[in-house]
Amino acid sequence: YQKAIEFYQQSLAIKREIGDRRGEAKSWFNLGFTYYKLDRISEAKEAYLQARELYQALGLAGYVQKCDQEIRRL
Repeated sequence: YQKAIEFYQQSLAIKREIGDRRGEAKSWFNLGFTYYKLDRISEAKEAYLQARELYQALGLAGYVQKCDQEIRRL
């Protein structure tokens, strides 16, 4: 999982650089899941909240709900 975190962080940086906000949100969501699997709960929550904020700004209600579900699961 540690290697996955590195790749998602790289992906996040690239998505930010090219202005892909939806891709950025997905990278945050994937980071949240990976942190959760490593029992790094506070980092998982922060990543899910970042994803949620971006999805909400993009008007993607279904993805906002998915983030909310994952946050409740923590």
